[in-house]
Amino acid sequence: MKNPVVLCDNVSMVYSKNSKKESIVALDKVSMEVREREFLSIVGPSGCGKSTLLRLMAGFERPSSGSVTASGKRVIGPSAERAVVFQQPTLYPWLSVAQNVSFGLKLRKYKSKEVGELVDYFLERVGLLPFREAKPYTLSGGMQQRVAIARALIVKPAIVLMDEPFAALDSQMRVSMQDFLLELWQEIDAAVVFVTHDITEAIILSDRVIVMDAHPGRIHHEETITLARPRKTSMELSDAFVAIRRHMDRELRSDQAS
Repeated sequence: MKNPVVLCDNVSMVYSKNSKKESIVALDKVSMEVREREFLSIVGPSGCGKSTLLRLMAGFERPSSGSVTASGKRVIGPSAERAVVFQQPTLYPWLSVAQNVSFGLKLRKYKSKEVGELVDYFLERVGLLPFREAKPYTLSGGMQQRVAIARALIVKPAIVLMDEPFAALDSQMRVSMQDFLLELWQEIDAAVVFVTHDITEAIILSDRVIVMDAHPGRIHHEETITLARPRKTSMELSDAFVAIRRHMDRELRSDQAS
């Protein structure tokens, strides 16, 4: 059996609250795996540790106890194998769109011809080839996020970690970006972990959804989404979608009540 892309084994994360040595338990004994090429979403109330869990997978932090492994190796820091897309695009404003997208390739010492060909391919795929020489601040929020997604995917990571990447977009742009992400994910050989507050978004995108409860952050429920692919956001009115949504609403309410 192949190793999971990422495995969290009995992971806890405790932060110091103040100088009196009081502490906050952000995550408490969380165990989960991310499987090859799956789309996994994590939902839950604010403060449940969703973003903390993502940072541990990315290698930005280390757990207080337990372990995080990626492809069988312990995660001790960031890696090009685990690309991250944040809520804000975090692009380099002094670089062009093409230079932002190619940044990771140059760090990995790709040849100039390869870099140019890959950048043009990904910019065309995300619909931004005419803007390759533009600076990020001249683009809309949705366009900037597409640049960030292209930058993450171009290095061919094993997993893409996405922390509420569409939260700052208006509803129409958010729907467009969800459809765009699904189309692009179908073409890449990578797993996706997607943090969101939006249950509808999670159902549309995911193979599995993990529901977390807060204080401390624990896994409350796991839902396998059996809706046929390819999916579009318009399917949220179907009977099957509504049934899944109602069930997950009940799980979230039972979590909050507890």
